[in-house]
Amino acid sequence: MATRKQIRDRLKSLMDAEIVGAGHVLQVTHGPVGDASGAWPMAMIGAEGSTLPAPTNMGRGPAQHRLRVQVFVKYAEIDDAGKLVLDDSGQPVWTEEDAADALDGFQVEFDAFIMAHKSDTYWLAVTYEPGDNIEIVDVGGVSYLSEPYRLTFTTN
Repeated sequence: MATRKQIRDRLKSLMDAEIVGAGHVLQVTHGPVGDASGAWPMAMIGAEGSTLPAPTNMGRGPAQHRLRVQVFVKYAEIDDAGKLVLDDSGQPVWTEEDAADALDGFQVEFDAFIMAHKSDTYWLAVTYEPGDNIEIVDVGGVSYLSEPYRLTFTTN
């Protein structure tokens, strides 16, 4: 039976290989502890608990491990004076609309990613609850739009 840590590590590895970096919304993924001061948009993968079956005469039944993928997208590019950073033509380099578009783009990529990995050597099945609560969070003085995705992995 795969542990929650093994599943978390496998999910991060698959995400890094398939939906992170050039040509994708996410630029970096972190485990349960990450550094928000680096590249963005980013995702943190953390635990939300497990349900382990009680042993019986027939052995153990399937376990369920719950993980949360929390996506962070910079809300807007702001300078030290609290004003939008502008490009050479006077247009904002990154806005709230860009952040919302990035979250929408991630959801499309993540939906396809989950469908491609409904089972794996580490899990028999995965159920997925798309993000349901976008909020503005402050991390180290920088505002991000953040959206959670909840996953439940069933293992043998």
